Amino acid sequence: MNSNSTDNEHLRIFINLLRNLEDKSFFVNFILSVFSIFINIFHVIILTRKSMRATSINVFMIGIAICDLCTTLTTVYRYFSLVDFEYPECITSDSLVKAYADAMSWSVQYHFKRCSSWLGILMAGVRILIMRKISNAKFSKIMKPIFGISLMAIVFGISGILTTVWQYECQVIENRTYPLSPNCAEHQDIHGVFRFSLILRPVSTVADVVILRSYFISDSIISSLIPGISFPLLAVVLIREIRKLEKSRTRAIRTLSTAENEEKYGLSTKLIGLMTVAAFLSETPLGLISIFKQFFTKGDINIRLLTDLVIYFTILATFVSILHPVLCLLMSSKYCETLRKMFGISKTLPNSVTSIHII
Repeated sequence: MNSNSTDNEHLRIFINLLRNLEDKSFFVNFILSVFSIFINIFHVIILTRKSMRATSINVFMIGIAICDLCTTLTTVYRYFSLVDFEYPECITSDSLVKAYADAMSWSVQYHFKRCSSWLGILMAGVRILIMRKISNAKFSKIMKPIFGISLMAIVFGISGILTTVWQYECQVIENRTYPLSPNCAEHQDIHGVFRFSLILRPVSTVADVVILRSYFISDSIISSLIPGISFPLLAVVLIREIRKLEKSRTRAIRTLSTAENEEKYGLSTKLIGLMTVAAFLSETPLGLISIFKQFFTKGDINIRLLTDLVIYFTILATFVSILHPVLCLLMSSKYCETLRKMFGISKTLPNSVTSIHII
């Protein structure tokens, strides 16, 4: 018992430390999100140029950039609009429209984060197929933009269904007669009188509870855990494919033209590999946290800890959304060329810059 009490005390101290840093953490994420919005608007403009949208790989990258942009836009909205940034069930408002808008902001963020993860998987997977079957005419279709557009539509459609289910589970009620969840006490008076507030639809049977919990666990697995596990596995396969290609080439033809030839099929393999590693570091922890939270009751101290940790990995995910265009600028000669043409710059980039495009 003494050991358990000591452990709980240490846990409470750690949670209090995270709570003291919470406001600063949300502000940091807000600043990064604003910067991400501007850089990703510019990123989308470059990627949608005719010279860039010519392959399925680059179409996936356009989709990821749009998802990053929409996710950070909802972050900015929530920072200015929501009383509580951590729990959707803590939404309260004097306006019915605003209550629904606040609930929608959570749905939109879940939707685009899920889509971004799966588009990253598809981008890496298609890249692997291109490298392995590049000489097979049957696989030429996967290089075409229409293939990327079709898969992207499927991803957005399936994610939209999951998002709609989540939105259905949320219900705005008027003149609440019972207090808010204890989790909301940190940011507002849970016994206050609210004209409109958000609840999950009440469950009346054990079967309803099982179905609801199963949905949240399944959603966490599909949205975060599977992508988080897939990214490092795909990165390993990509590295192996790069080594195979390097062994099959002679040193005489291992030149800059080789890298440029590869880029005609989309972004370079090394660039996609770095993006998968970054996605793994940011997405997997969030997926695990979402799943673990399903096994604790609302009043459990572990719920508070897991929720407080979310903001720090969210900051990492926001940073990754900024990293995408930076990596493209540093590692894609076609991206640099498109950028120069946009600004009418005809001067060739220095050798020190273009030399890093070699795989």
